[in-house]
Amino acid sequence: PDMHVTRGEYDEDTRYPETKTLTIGQFKLGLCHGHQ
Repeated sequence: PDMHVTRGEYDEDTRYPETKTLTIGQFKLGLCHGHQ
């Protein structure tokens, strides 16, 4: 399984993006600040 991480409001580590969009089959799932 893959794990996708986004930066949270209080994270100081800038290696992670603020947003992430995943495509799973016909669905797109967006993550922002670690929340769905």
